[in-house]
Amino acid sequence: MHNPAPPIGTRPARWDDPLTLESILDTMQDVFYRVDPEGRIVVVSRSGAVEMGYQGPEALVGQLAETLWAHPERRPAMMAALLRDGVVRDWELELRRRDGSVITVATTVHLLEGGPGQRAGYQGIWRNISERKRADASLR
Repeated sequence: MHNPAPPIGTRPARWDDPLTLESILDTMQDVFYRVDPEGRIVVVSRSGAVEMGYQGPEALVGQLAETLWAHPERRPAMMAALLRDGVVRDWELELRRRDGSVITVATTVHLLEGGPGQRAGYQGIWRNISERKRADASLR
């Protein structure tokens, strides 16, 4: 069930408030995602579900992130850069939507640290840049 957030300005925003976080994830245009150390999606914004052709985020939660890659053989290069640098910025990749169509996205992703020497997964944002890529190609 969707609980609307209180009107802006009626109370101070708190980052630990589930309604604030739910509102952000439900209304953001870019896609937020978090993946656990085993590679499973644990959080995805509503925009991510819509972009991928699903009704809601719950359809993606629990899926292996690599199964969404149109070219999973390219994933190890991004993951190696992420493990080496702790962050990857504007990495372009192609994702396969539920209907089989492919979109190009640019992602910025950060490694999440657990305890000392432990990885807690990674999280980031991505934006669908398919239209921009098509426009760029038509100018060439």
